[in-house]
Amino acid sequence: MEVYYILHTWSSYFWQDLTESTAAVRLAGLPKRENRLNLASLIEPIVERLPEDRREIMEALVAEFGPGDDQRLLLALVAAANKRERRLIRILLRDMEVQEEKDRVERENQ
Repeated sequence: MEVYYILHTWSSYFWQDLTESTAAVRLAGLPKRENRLNLASLIEPIVERLPEDRREIMEALVAEFGPGDDQRLLLALVAAANKRERRLIRILLRDMEVQEEKDRVERENQ
């Protein structure tokens, strides 16, 4: 239940805080940096509530790859997700990869 509350509170602001370098920012025409929400204020409460084993896994990924705040938020949300939610995420990723492969093959055949 807490994850849903956190998701609800940040979802309307999330796209307003991505870094300038991401494609989503360029496509969405988001407001300037000074008008965006600080993602760190959303990440920390999620990470604090994670079970120790999940927190350690997330911290290892953060240490290894040095993701930005937008990626850390996504990692925290996935780490906080239950089994069903993670299954939906895997399905989404798989379907996106299948579509990307179809697009790649189509471009090569043109």
